[in-house]
Amino acid sequence: MVLDQSNTMILSNQAIATITSLTLKARKNIGVFKVADIIIDHQYACEFFTQAILSGDDELVSLTIEANKELNIEKNLINALSDYLHEMQLQSKSINFIKSSKYLLRELAKHLYGVKLEDVAYRQATNEFLLEMDEQDKAFGLNLVRSFHPCWKKTNDILADGNKDQPLDGNAHKKDLIQLWGGIDDAFVTTIEESQLSRYLADVQRIGVLDEEVQLRMKIAKVIIIKQRQHTKTSIGYRNNINEIQHYFSNARLLDYFLSVSREFYSVWLDSKITASDR
Repeated sequence: MVLDQSNTMILSNQAIATITSLTLKARKNIGVFKVADIIIDHQYACEFFTQAILSGDDELVSLTIEANKELNIEKNLINALSDYLHEMQLQSKSINFIKSSKYLLRELAKHLYGVKLEDVAYRQATNEFLLEMDEQDKAFGLNLVRSFHPCWKKTNDILADGNKDQPLDGNAHKKDLIQLWGGIDDAFVTTIEESQLSRYLADVQRIGVLDEEVQLRMKIAKVIIIKQRQHTKTSIGYRNNINEIQHYFSNARLLDYFLSVSREFYSVWLDSKITASDR
């Protein structure tokens, strides 16, 4: 996506095709939305994406996430809605509960549109949302606001931290790791390392995390696997690698996320090492 001199969004043909496919698919589920209005009116687009996510249709949800990679409209809110809906389904909530929640989530999303990614702003927006509700619905609405908040905060925090160019502490002793992080997408990996990353990717996709989270996890796993070359191919060597890297993180939230990924990736790395030794 690029902007012309008038700040009008210019999209690739592929992006426009994706949005068009999305609107055609949406007609059967949520009604008619115009491609031109989606591109030029962000609030209209956010309403469309919200309804598409809450439709629960897997293809429609997938197309929505893909289309919004180009448009980048309230991405954190849209992804949080997708994540929250997924969590409700995993918890086997009743059809009536999910239906009621979807209606209120659509209204809540309108209040969260354009809101700063801060707890204070969230509280102010949700208070306004609750004030507009009928008295008999406020208890349900309050529970929804409270249960949605961790998902909203987690999604916003992870994406905000993960999208920073330099999430690592920046003193001179850590320049090599900062440079590795900045160019990790283009960093060379061996066939064995590529196989390990592919297996981890399959595991991550199997549990149904958001696309942005998948990218962040894979980026961290690739850093681990490249830095592992400096250590022995043993469990102790892996632990020493993680201990060395973790001291470079100045952001506590991203450090916790890094340690979580390192534990997930360890099982793949260890299994690959055992398999190789059996050959």
